This record gives sequence, structure tokens and C-alpha cells, in this order.
Amino acid sequence: MQEAIQLVQGLGLPVALTILLIYDWRNRDTKQAKQNEQLTLFIQNELSQMNRDKVTALEKSSAAIDRNTEAFERLCETLKHGEHRPC
Repeated sequence: MQEAIQLVQGLGLPVALTILLIYDWRNRDTKQAKQNEQLTLFIQNELSQMNRDKVTALEKSSAAIDRNTEAFERLCETLKHGEHRPC
């Protein structure tokens, strides 16, 4: 605040206000840039989490397919030996 008062006294009100407005505008720019950066990081984190979730789901699906394949193969062996039906 003291700097603003000295600025007004030294340069006059119109010049001081112009400088303060430019400073405030730049400060808002910095705030906006920081908000944009935070938003970008949030989106990247969300996308990463979604990708991890998809990988986990694919791994679970793959494991389920493997279990089903093994069960099917056992069933085929049982049928081949038990009832003589081809698989």
C-alpha cells in the first residue's frame, strides 16, 4: 500500500493508476496461467487414472478369459474320455 501511495505522489494519479492496472492485469494473467496449469494437471491425472482403470479391467478380462479357456479345455478332455463326444 505504501508503494502505491508513493507511486501516486511521484507520478500523479493517472500514471500511477495505469501502472497499477497493468500490474493487476499481469497478476491476473499469472493467476490464470496457474489456474490453467492446475486444470491441465488435473485433467492429466484424471486421464492417467482412467488409463490405469482400463489396464486393470483388461488384465481382469484377460485373466477371466484364461480361466474360461482352461475350464473349456478340461471339459473337452472330460467329454473326450467320458462320453466320446468330439470337441
